[in-house]
Amino acid sequence: MKKYMSVTTSAVVLLLSMLLVTACATTAGLIGFGKESEEQIAAASCSSEDEMLERWSTISGILKGRARRTPAQPNPPLERVRLIAPSAVAAQSTDIFIADTAHKKIFRYDRATQVISTFVEVPDMGNVVQLYVDRGLSVYLVDQYSAKTTQYDIDGRVLQVFENTAELPQPVAVVVDDVQAEIFVADQLRAHALVFNRAGGVNRVVNAPKSGKTQIQSIAAMAFADNQLYIVDSVNHEVHAMSPTGTYRFSFGTDELVSPGVITVDGSNRVFVADTITSSIKVYRGGLFEAEIGAKGSELAAEFQLISGIWADNDLLYVADAAGASVKIFRILPSCS
Repeated sequence: MKKYMSVTTSAVVLLLSMLLVTACATTAGLIGFGKESEEQIAAASCSSEDEMLERWSTISGILKGRARRTPAQPNPPLERVRLIAPSAVAAQSTDIFIADTAHKKIFRYDRATQVISTFVEVPDMGNVVQLYVDRGLSVYLVDQYSAKTTQYDIDGRVLQVFENTAELPQPVAVVVDDVQAEIFVADQLRAHALVFNRAGGVNRVVNAPKSGKTQIQSIAAMAFADNQLYIVDSVNHEVHAMSPTGTYRFSFGTDELVSPGVITVDGSNRVFVADTITSSIKVYRGGLFEAEIGAKGSELAAEFQLISGIWADNDLLYVADAAGASVKIFRILPSCS
């Protein structure tokens, strides 16, 4: 009898310990982690051939918000905010920037406090927009309708406007080379990218021909990582990798991409390309196809409705779903190898 009670007590203690750990992990997933906690979680599991992403949290529904601070109202009261058409997303640490084309605003969501606030109002915001955040915490909004790219400081003040009616009639994407202090703005109609310096001058044009093939037909999106520029060619259904000066390196995706859209690159140089027709994300490394996420029969099947924005930062993947009125956050699992 004594032995039986001892075993039972040990089992109860073990069960309570497991429940406590699970509860802590769930809460942490909702409020977000600091750098050390994220590293600890990253060490706990890794990706396999069947799993690359892990659900982290979702920004949707009625959110606790705060109106934009002004000199007249430095501490505005809390309000309720509901995302309607989150069309683009970018993030830096715990700050998540969301462009909502229905609200005609860029929101700033604090992942740690779960409070959303108006970063800037854009009354003439169109339906085709993209966001980018550089290392200096400047936020860039590309708006195809107004044919301009606006750079804001971290407080929402306009620093610079990049536009060129002749060469950028339909801008769709922007990336920044922080090392060279250059801003790349891609145009869908002209199928090239203008490279600006910080003063707003044009340094060069990027539209490199592919070896043995035709030139880029139409640009849908861009990404920049490790001194490499990735340009999504929506007509040819592929992604082109180039040097920052426009030298062609290689292309990939023709066998898998149906209607490629937004693109991002994580810290392990894995390239995530959203496919609007299949409502999925195709993953590549070094130009080689690795996985599909969100498609029927694949990992996270039927997870997305209309992927409108995507961003990788600190082992987290942010996916804006305009039709789903949400921004979903996933943890990118490190490779087990």
